[in-house]
Amino acid sequence: MKWTKMAITGILCFAWLLPCLNTADPAFAEPAIVDSHSVKVIASFEEGVDQTYDNGAGRWAPHFWTTAAPTYTYAHADVPSGIAWWGKINSAWDPPQTDNVNWWNTLGDKNGGNNGYSDVIYQLHIPGQTNYENWSIYEQLRIKWFAGNPDDTRVNMQVFAYTQATGRWVDLGYRTGTRDTVYTTDLSLNTMTAAEKQKVSHLLFRTFNTWIPAGNDYNHFQRTHLFSIKAVTASPPAKSATLGGYTWDSKFLGTLLHRSYGTYSATGFYDPEIGKYRLWFGSGIPEANGSDNVYYAENDTMQGDWSNPVRTTLEHFGILKPYNQAPGWGGDPSVLKIGSQYVMYFSGIKNEDPYWNRIYRAVSDDGVNWTLSPKTPVVDAATGGAAGYGSGSPSVIYKDGTYYMYYYSQFEQPDRGGTYLRTSTDGIHFSSWTALNADFGGADVKYADSLGKWILIDYRDKNQDFQGEEAGIRYAVSSDGINFTYNHDNSFKLAQDDSAVINHNPGFIGTPTGHANQELYVTYGINQLPLNAVPYEYQTRQLGYSSLRIY
Repeated sequence: MKWTKMAITGILCFAWLLPCLNTADPAFAEPAIVDSHSVKVIASFEEGVDQTYDNGAGRWAPHFWTTAAPTYTYAHADVPSGIAWWGKINSAWDPPQTDNVNWWNTLGDKNGGNNGYSDVIYQLHIPGQTNYENWSIYEQLRIKWFAGNPDDTRVNMQVFAYTQATGRWVDLGYRTGTRDTVYTTDLSLNTMTAAEKQKVSHLLFRTFNTWIPAGNDYNHFQRTHLFSIKAVTASPPAKSATLGGYTWDSKFLGTLLHRSYGTYSATGFYDPEIGKYRLWFGSGIPEANGSDNVYYAENDTMQGDWSNPVRTTLEHFGILKPYNQAPGWGGDPSVLKIGSQYVMYFSGIKNEDPYWNRIYRAVSDDGVNWTLSPKTPVVDAATGGAAGYGSGSPSVIYKDGTYYMYYYSQFEQPDRGGTYLRTSTDGIHFSSWTALNADFGGADVKYADSLGKWILIDYRDKNQDFQGEEAGIRYAVSSDGINFTYNHDNSFKLAQDDSAVINHNPGFIGTPTGHANQELYVTYGINQLPLNAVPYEYQTRQLGYSSLRIY
């Protein structure tokens, strides 16, 4: 497993001045931070039909349909064998709505009648594992959907949630609508008790055949499309603490997207040239367990529907491990945009055994297709060190003509892991290392121009520094970028998903050159299983985020 990092965005704004502008980079403008709601993405259907899968290594999707087709309370119309998919759950990029969907047909009763229904069940945990959905802080389940019916303008849907706490199906609501109309439907979760909301294991979507003509004709149906499933609250969990002479206010904002292979270790920034947030992150690969490639997604806002993640390509001339074999060529990206060129530093895995992390550099014209440059590591590690990790998880800032690289290493001081700083004027040849004044696990660092300070975010394991320490994300600040003021007490945790087993590998969404300001977003991996729960924990990693204001 690699330590990971992510990146964050900064804006300086006042409530009475809109829109807010980010002044960390010259001519850099960013929308104001939005943190009025916390939204957890349960499903976004960006990878085809959400179904179980097994690559030969016992992997399971964390969320999936329990059957390939709807189940019925009646004998439905026959489907010709040549179009068997007509009766199953399908996926599509739906042109009128320009979004990915999972969809299914509910067919009419071939024996006559309009008083039955079909069900499809969506499982929210890996079989045999306890990564249930915990919706304690959420008030509503938000379903984006539409349905079609060639014979009637009326369509319907009913939703139930199954809770392991009491072993019952909870009716969340019945809705009707007009065909081919997109709805964003909020269903109250208050029909569940507090205990029931902590262990939600399934969702059931029911379609009544009331408006579907009876008869043995598969051309009569209601087709239901699901775009996304989200849990929502208008009261995001918030925390505040004073550190280094500054107040640190944060809110937990939920998750950014949901992937079957896990998502974490993000870096990114708001790009004013295209008016979008751009995000690069480590994610598992379909071919093997415990592996990493770098993926890319973009969006107009942080809190919205992200584009379908794209698996980036890397021309590495055979120097690194193949992209489609364990453990993948690498992850933990730190991406800068210098002029028109994208520069990525990342934890790379050399194509040899035994292997460990080294830090490589790649360049790109589009941020998706990369070329290793140079072909040798910019930070090497002759051995894996204390626990075989090597050197990786880079965090890079470009400031006043100098590249500042922070990274984690078990090689520099082989008897222990630590966080280190190196500098460079060309981004390729780096100075010897300087150790920071504390061990910051998987840290990300940015320079906050309006503060004239370096800000750092890292994570701690449970009881890592003292008995009773809670696992999760914490922050630090420094005047010189080496000696940081920090406090690992639980009261200095960022507002995050406290229902998770651990929140880890954090990072700031910064400016294109790795700067930040006093208001910014933080991303991190959220795990519902322990990090050592191999092979399942990789799939349960999802990308959470919070807002942070420093003043």
